[in-house]
Amino acid sequence: LQVYKVNEAGEVHSGTVALAETIDVALSEVLTRSVHVQHFLVSRSEEERAEVAAAGQRAMQAIDKARAMAVDDAKLVAELDKMHAAAETLRTAVIEPQMAAAKDATVSLSDVAVIGAKEAVSALKAFQTAEAEASKIFLAKAAAAEEMEGKASSGVEWALLLGGSIAGLVAVVLVVLLSRAIVTPVVGMTRAMTRLAEGDYNVDVPATHRADEVGLMAK
Repeated sequence: LQVYKVNEAGEVHSGTVALAETIDVALSEVLTRSVHVQHFLVSRSEEERAEVAAAGQRAMQAIDKARAMAVDDAKLVAELDKMHAAAETLRTAVIEPQMAAAKDATVSLSDVAVIGAKEAVSALKAFQTAEAEASKIFLAKAAAAEEMEGKASSGVEWALLLGGSIAGLVAVVLVVLLSRAIVTPVVGMTRAMTRLAEGDYNVDVPATHRADEVGLMAK
């Protein structure tokens, strides 16, 4: 049971670490997408447009993956949903309109940059706030998992120690019983044989009543 608890705690801790890494990937990809958007607005290259789309896709995939991993934690799922909504708002209200406007060579960069500026600030703040709250939740889960793992490990150590003590006690009892059942009669027979060899025929030979090998030796 204790070993099972150790394994269970280890799995919880590993899952929490994996969840944290996945959320970090989502945040990183959202920021990467923003960088590529700025590069696109300056260069207006198709390569940068493709990078924007790829980073956005990776961000959404990471959020969806984290949501699936946290399906049993309603609070964490709620924060991940907020992250998803904020990232989607950035795409639909800021990034796509800016990139569409940038296709027109007559539109200046400064005019493109102000498109969805307020929405961008609001969405980025919402995303970062939700990410911070999600981090608090899984950090608390990680701490709880480490504590559980430590207690379970300690329990295993005590169980092993107790098991070893019991095994040692059983061994001592068996030795005592073995001594009484076999060794003591054999020692008694040895003494009796010594006295017989000395001519004392009145000696009592022990264990003659036993039906085992020891009794056979005595007879």
